[in-house]
Amino acid sequence: MTSMLTIMNKRAGGFNRDEASNIERILSMQDNGLNSEVLFTESIADLVSKIEDYKSHSQNGNAPDILGIGGGDGAAHIALTNFYKIFWQMPSMIAGFPIGTIVNWVTPFDLTNGLVDQTRKDVRKTLDFVNFEYFNKLLLTKAEKMAIYIARKYARHEQLKTSELGILDVNSLKAFNIGFGLTTKVLWIYYGGTPEGYDSLVFKADNLFNARDKYSEIVKVPNEYFDPHVKKGFYTTLRTLKKIFANLALPYSSFSKFFWEVADFTMKVDGQEVQIDKKYNGAIISSHESVGIGLNGIAFKPTYRARTGIPSRRFQIVMSSLKPLELLPYVPTIFLGQPIQNKGIYDEMAHTVECSFPKASLIQIDGELYLAKGLKIEYDQTLRIINPNLELKM
Repeated sequence: MTSMLTIMNKRAGGFNRDEASNIERILSMQDNGLNSEVLFTESIADLVSKIEDYKSHSQNGNAPDILGIGGGDGAAHIALTNFYKIFWQMPSMIAGFPIGTIVNWVTPFDLTNGLVDQTRKDVRKTLDFVNFEYFNKLLLTKAEKMAIYIARKYARHEQLKTSELGILDVNSLKAFNIGFGLTTKVLWIYYGGTPEGYDSLVFKADNLFNARDKYSEIVKVPNEYFDPHVKKGFYTTLRTLKKIFANLALPYSSFSKFFWEVADFTMKVDGQEVQIDKKYNGAIISSHESVGIGLNGIAFKPTYRARTGIPSRRFQIVMSSLKPLELLPYVPTIFLGQPIQNKGIYDEMAHTVECSFPKASLIQIDGELYLAKGLKIEYDQTLRIINPNLELKM
């Protein structure tokens, strides 16, 4: 019998208990040929403890055939990192249950939730569906549809359709998307941080690292730097963009300086030193193309060709040295997933990337903010992502 372990992040921005219970019930239906277990986690420590407990009770301590991940991008990167540390292997297939605020890693396969699914859940709550039945198709979320697809396929003894997606190793963490400079500062504002708070963190940053391991260590940014009342999602994205562009209209403001200061780093791509002859203000390194805004399937595509590197085990790196007014005309190009024809853009495919920062710098890994003094990023392996939408395209 096929085994499936699903990890649901209760702290995810879009977590809904009724939806999660529906998913658990659907996957646990009898006679579907699937041995399913769903874990609800409150923290990283809780996640690790529950995976270890699952391993101790599973047959011969074997990894499940399918790993389901319920949450956003951060939940995926944290779940895969710790799953690998415990089992020393990846599962045969991954199922993405998009219950997070923004879920970029499944966006290329049209498996995101965002505002549309949140509206479905709000309608269900308003109508007071105490015993909501999953066959009510109009109000099904994409996460519930994923569960139904898996359960029905196994009940009918049919093969699941999958798509390929590369995963990266960054200082021993598993990830899909890494960035620094401008990309992290947008997230900083999105989470409710301020330029003053950022300066305070950078000033204290080096003290957070262990002296022996500071060039391979990655340190989580404390939550105290963010506004706890910020509700993440589509409208928060719009407010963030409005705030950024309103302040950038004042080119000499402290806010503008915060966003567009030059990133200080050295870099090697596939072992070759990159000549930093331009003043790059940010970088994004990714195995997929999507940067969502919290609305189903709507995303910018700065790393537009990242998935073309799967056969050769490569990923895409894009860096910009363009100033605000120079970058603005290219926003439609980035949204459409097309290359920017400008000498101020560095755009390459790579097997490995190594970065060093003279002082601890803010980075983002799948939407989670960290501090690092050095990064080593490698193409790790290719994952099989369960993709029900392939059935519709055949």
